[in-house]
Amino acid sequence: MNGTKKIPKVCAALARSRSRLNVFAITSVAKAGGNLTDMRQFLRHALIMLRNRVEITYLLTELKWTKNVNHQGNDKYWAYQNIGLDLNIFRLNWKTEQAENAIKPQESELILLRQRGKVTHIVKLLNNTLDEEHGEFGISRLVEVVWIADYWSVPPKQKMMFGYDVHLQGGKVMKLETRTFNEHWGSRGGLVGFQNHVLKALKLER
Repeated sequence: MNGTKKIPKVCAALARSRSRLNVFAITSVAKAGGNLTDMRQFLRHALIMLRNRVEITYLLTELKWTKNVNHQGNDKYWAYQNIGLDLNIFRLNWKTEQAENAIKPQESELILLRQRGKVTHIVKLLNNTLDEEHGEFGISRLVEVVWIADYWSVPPKQKMMFGYDVHLQGGKVMKLETRTFNEHWGSRGGLVGFQNHVLKALKLER
């Protein structure tokens, strides 16, 4: 059976559970207009989200950090785009001299990843271990995907997610609760209000 014949079956399976996320998935696949590569990529990412859907509300209470990332090289536009569907695990890199910063987030806490003015991932720290190797970006932490962008041509804008212009660059992980964050979200429920906003903005509500 070729990929074209598999897609309707997957869409039908998504439709049977009748969740808002699944309806969004089916609509987006239809909008792909027969682009098989886009359909496959979307369905892979939709399945990641569906698998995490039951626990995502609880998980986002651990969303406390953000990090700007960039792919090193000319072979890809986005960093950490091709994550394996089965494990959803990869090593998140820091510059070698940023080891002290890399160890700050604790196991099970979540990091919202940003790149090129977009939000592309939410990842969970799997342990408190720093991995080191030679090279400019020789520090890494093992993370698991909680959410990943559906269509890489149109990831959510970080201004839409945060509600204001974000100026956190340089590749270090930073607490979400900066002065600017607190000024904007202090009257909107603070960190919890932001976490709930992320659930709605990314259509992750159960």
